[in-house]
Amino acid sequence: MKTRDFLLATSLRFLPFLFALAFSFSGYTNIAIFVILFLSFWYLILNWQIVIRDRWALFVIGFFLAIAAKDGIMFALGKGSFVAFAKSGSRPVVLAGCSAMLHAHSRKDIERALMDGFWVTFSYLLIIFILMRFRKLPIIYNINTFGMTGIWAAILTGTNRWQNKIKNSRLEALAILISVLILVLQDVSFPGGFEGSRTAVFAMITAIFFVLFSETKYAMVFARLELALVLVFILIGSMVLIPQLNDLLSNRQYLWQAFLRKGLEQPLIGWGFTTEADNIRLVSSYMIDTPFYDAFAKTGLGPHNSFLAMFFENGVIALAGYITLLLARIRAMRPPLTMFDVSLLAYLVFMSLDAMAPGGLTVLGYFLGICILEVPERSQEDKENR
Repeated sequence: MKTRDFLLATSLRFLPFLFALAFSFSGYTNIAIFVILFLSFWYLILNWQIVIRDRWALFVIGFFLAIAAKDGIMFALGKGSFVAFAKSGSRPVVLAGCSAMLHAHSRKDIERALMDGFWVTFSYLLIIFILMRFRKLPIIYNINTFGMTGIWAAILTGTNRWQNKIKNSRLEALAILISVLILVLQDVSFPGGFEGSRTAVFAMITAIFFVLFSETKYAMVFARLELALVLVFILIGSMVLIPQLNDLLSNRQYLWQAFLRKGLEQPLIGWGFTTEADNIRLVSSYMIDTPFYDAFAKTGLGPHNSFLAMFFENGVIALAGYITLLLARIRAMRPPLTMFDVSLLAYLVFMSLDAMAPGGLTVLGYFLGICILEVPERSQEDKENR
């Protein structure tokens, strides 16, 4: 066995453990950042030759590389920050590493490693959140973490079981998906002001819907319709304040409208990635007349919307490119939908209510990158070339 093949085979043995380590500690310690960067560089060193032959991967990486170049130029000219350049500059590397990993192993092996990693994460977070809620531990995680991270174990496993077509596999799939949906509903309604992620509830409902239709030709129609509805929803929500909707979304509309108005001041190149302090400095003038200003001034919340974040940080051309990228990925879907397809469609809900970017150094950004890169057609071509 060649050294490279031996190293890749050995890597696969440790992949579920490394996924679990990165996903469990994402957003709490720097362990996740270290593991994600390690995996990205490791697979890129071993498998970069295949990545540069993957046209889809080059398109995705090239898009985020262009954003990094823009931020680099802005920093060199003294009109941008090093933080923005470093943040955007890490994404092409992580995406390239994801692509190298996807080419290194079979889809089944990657799916199994991800499912194992997410189930360990789910179990860990469930225990931690029970202890946090009953005050046996301090609040060490964001209250949305359990819903936004824990649901992927059910989505991946439910999609996989639904398509196994063995005895009772579809009943098992529905049992897993519905059980976790009930769990995140309980997470949202927990008494004592410790409410979980409402977004996770909508994401789970979306995933269940697409699992049920995963083998039909209507799945692709519904997927494109979902993207269109998300974009219309964001456009309306960013321009028209609807009190009932704003309350349901925990005052997100105030953030959307403020970041949209600030983005329109610099619509071609955007403001680059911003920290909490930057948000307060840049956006306060548009928040000061809202009832949500005091909370914003204390925390420096971002736009809480991936599409608005893309516009605010990088301008209208980048936003159009990002929408085109997502549309191209959706058009590549074929029945039956894979677990990566269903996950991406669930992500559209998260992306419309929270900000995350493919290739980010968190579980949500990292896994989103994998879901975008793993195109069924690309995977099939890769298998035929082996």
